[in-house]
Amino acid sequence: MVRTADGRVKPDVLAHGRNVYVINHQTGVPSTSNGTSFSSPVMAGAVASFWQAFPTKTNVEIMNMIRESADKYNNPTNQYGYGVPDLEQAYNKTLSLGDIDVKDFTVYPNPVTDNLIVSYIDTITEITIYSLLGQEIYKDNSTSNIINVSSLTSGVYIVQIESGKKIEKIKFIKK
Repeated sequence: MVRTADGRVKPDVLAHGRNVYVINHQTGVPSTSNGTSFSSPVMAGAVASFWQAFPTKTNVEIMNMIRESADKYNNPTNQYGYGVPDLEQAYNKTLSLGDIDVKDFTVYPNPVTDNLIVSYIDTITEITIYSLLGQEIYKDNSTSNIINVSSLTSGVYIVQIESGKKIEKIKFIKK
């Protein structure tokens, strides 16, 4: 098994590029076509849908869950990488880990207009809000659980809540 200079297996995962539904550019009618260039959009859509089911997971966690479900995960190759992932298997495995159970931290209302309320059974030690680009927008070390987000522009943000050694990241939408 050959890896990249930074230790990654390449290709990563695969998607089928055969009999992919496309719009025929000459007739404007849906049809099927074949080609490796169709596999990336198929996989991107599948990964985006999977991440939407588990919005508190990080991109690295999502990538690992998808890799672990692939048919060649235990024996990756230079030609197929980890192989074709089974997103249903990854979804069911993630659900079985308790990811959808009641969370220790709760953020509401979501979507929010003015005040975001953070709830936790213990004392919150720090709250940080990040843009989707990872830029720190807000940080507070007080024990207040109400955050005024009225000055934020509309969009999706990530709030990181810390309490002792417990850290949770939750996406929220600012209207």
